[in-house]
Amino acid sequence: MNVSTLVIFAVVALLQLTGASARLGEAQIDPEDMCPTRCTREYIPICGSDGITYANKCLFKVGRCLNPSLTKKHKGKCKRKHELRNRRRGSSALKMAKFDFFRHVPEDLKVHTYSGSFFSLLSFAIMGLLLLTHWEAYRYQSTKTTVVMDEHQEDRLRVNFNVSLLNVPCSVASVDLEDHMGQRFTNLTRHIRHFRLAADRSSNQVQRLDEVVIDNHEKGIPVWGGVHRDTKGANVHYSTPLTTKNFDDFMAKYELVLVNFYAPWCPFCHQLHPEWERAAAQLPDHPEYSEMVRMASVDCTDPEAVWLCRRAHIRAFPSMLIYMYGSTSTRYIYNGPRKTEHLLQFLDLFFRRLEPDADFAEEVNVNNDRLGLPLPVRVSQDNLEGIDFKKRRPSSTMQTGAVEGCEISGSISVNRVPGALVLTARSDDVSFNAQAIDASHVVNHFSFGQVRRTENLFAGGSHMLAAPSNRYPLDRKIYTIESENVTVQHFLNVVGFDNQDNTRKTHLQQRSYEFSATTTQYEDKTPSALFTFDISPLVVQVTTDNIPFYHFITHLCAVIGGVFTILGLVDSGVFHAMNSITKKQQLGKLS
Repeated sequence: MNVSTLVIFAVVALLQLTGASARLGEAQIDPEDMCPTRCTREYIPICGSDGITYANKCLFKVGRCLNPSLTKKHKGKCKRKHELRNRRRGSSALKMAKFDFFRHVPEDLKVHTYSGSFFSLLSFAIMGLLLLTHWEAYRYQSTKTTVVMDEHQEDRLRVNFNVSLLNVPCSVASVDLEDHMGQRFTNLTRHIRHFRLAADRSSNQVQRLDEVVIDNHEKGIPVWGGVHRDTKGANVHYSTPLTTKNFDDFMAKYELVLVNFYAPWCPFCHQLHPEWERAAAQLPDHPEYSEMVRMASVDCTDPEAVWLCRRAHIRAFPSMLIYMYGSTSTRYIYNGPRKTEHLLQFLDLFFRRLEPDADFAEEVNVNNDRLGLPLPVRVSQDNLEGIDFKKRRPSSTMQTGAVEGCEISGSISVNRVPGALVLTARSDDVSFNAQAIDASHVVNHFSFGQVRRTENLFAGGSHMLAAPSNRYPLDRKIYTIESENVTVQHFLNVVGFDNQDNTRKTHLQQRSYEFSATTTQYEDKTPSALFTFDISPLVVQVTTDNIPFYHFITHLCAVIGGVFTILGLVDSGVFHAMNSITKKQQLGKLS
């Protein structure tokens, strides 16, 4: 082969390499990724969404390299695919337009009529009236009432009373209590106050004179609780044992709960146990505490109570925590003395701060400011030695012709079984002529359960004849006796009400009581005012809820859509009827 032939072959090879490089640039392939003589991968041209051809897919293959010039052949196919895709999208949009529920009519095809204007104004008026009505209903609360069996765990019930015996002096007036369990108590003085009255039958006026302190305790005041029960021994529990199962339900029933977290191996817990149980035994005897304040205990070694101690972060024993208003997260720690009297005094002061308007037994149903009487002496351990209750004498004198009576006011805690409260004349050192005992009386107030001072049920003798409320059927009623040896008996049927207000943040259930009363008179050897009560085993649950906001929105849409649709149909019917009449009139068919 001569030199000229070699030169020609070299030039041809150089031209081929230059053309291949140019074609690779058009195919957008990196020169570094060009296939070698023995290639192991190839670039396949594919179509993008914009119709531009490019090579970006690598397939592993042993053999000859793919010629990049194929990208030019594939470019036309990509354009055709892109046009076909656009056509399919257009047809899909047309199909979706068929499901348009809110179709629009061109403005030049719309017709305005007088009937349409009338129905439009009418629809606005109706919608406005209905929306206003629904808004008022949304603002008010809904109440649901159901009757269920009473599952209240308490075995005590508070009885509040204020009765004026018009012809029985306070020196012999007695408050007795008896029930169907066989218990009988006579001459009760605990949590009860006596006020001398001057009753004038000729003018039907009753005047309160002063307070008479009647107390059989040697120091002048009764010990708080007034019970002496066995509180020694590890198995004695007057406080309520709590576990994970009953903790939340127990807290929801009371406004104030003092809980003792203890461990049986702790010596300090053993020292606290008798004092704690003694305080728990005395606590239910206090009337205003019997349904709202409780003491409980949690054994942190009990597997069913371990989680409670962990949740309360108990690190030392004993730990006494305070729970309020049914909450299981808001807690206060009691670090005071661990004696019975200190525990009870702490609960007394703490509860007074929680319930500033609660009517405590020593203040029940008495309003001295309105009667113009001096406030009663407040007895404490500091001034106890300087007061002689036995030698206290009335400061007011009775008018001529007036009969001495006695207003008895207070609260007692009774068993939740049928029983009777008896107001009569009784004495340990005198005998009575039964024919001379007059049981005429005025019921200023009589109720069951907790009562608030803010209810202002009554204000004393000067307001005896005020109108009674439906909740207290005996209030402000006078019962007089014209014959001898007559007892007035009131039959009271008591029903409990559990009120739960879900509109508040704390869904605390509050228990209240209502009753019906029937009064009768009969001849008796010992005349008295007898209040016989029977507690129903059923309870009425009253639940208060707000109407949910989504209900209001649903009603709003229903009102707008319903009024618009109904009046639209009416307007359409009127429009077609008027058009039909007009056409017939034009054709002369209405002759």
